[in-house]
Amino acid sequence: MPLFGPPNIEKLKAKHDVNGLIKALGDQKNSDLRAKAAKALGEIHDTQAVGPSLMRSRTPIRKCDGTWQKH
Repeated sequence: MPLFGPPNIEKLKAKHDVNGLIKALGDQKNSDLRAKAAKALGEIHDTQAVGPSLMRSRTPIRKCDGTWQKH
């Protein structure tokens, strides 16, 4: 990730930089950046991103029994 400014999600996606995209999920100030990073991770289809993506998500997860779980 760059030292200054937000990361370029398209470049990270093109490089399949899963670690860089996972780091972008942690940006607390930029929800648009987090959404783009999450979408890019989904499009890459890399299984190593699933756990970190869920753990960094601020959105509650709906469990199979219909209840909601917060992190």
